[in-house]
Amino acid sequence: MFIQNSTDILNLAIAFSIVLVAFFLSWLLYHLIAILGDARAMVHDVREKMEAIEKSIQSIRGRLESSLSGFTVLLAGLKQVIGYVLEKRGAREGKEEKPRKKR
Repeated sequence: MFIQNSTDILNLAIAFSIVLVAFFLSWLLYHLIAILGDARAMVHDVREKMEAIEKSIQSIRGRLESSLSGFTVLLAGLKQVIGYVLEKRGAREGKEEKPRKKR
């Protein structure tokens, strides 16, 4: 038989404990690597989505800037038209000094 005295039992217990600790550390390392892999994939997905959001915001910003530049031209023209209408209305009211009827 393998066991002849108490030191053999102690050595067997120590060897069994070392095997259990090695198994536990291997299992822990495997799961830690799996968690880090999942976290890496998640960070990659978040980066892709943030880049897509940034591209869409840049696109919207470009469209708004081009629309606003056209809008400023439109406002300048509208300002001239309103000025012309007010000038003609003022000239017409200056010529016609009829009292208005009350309703």
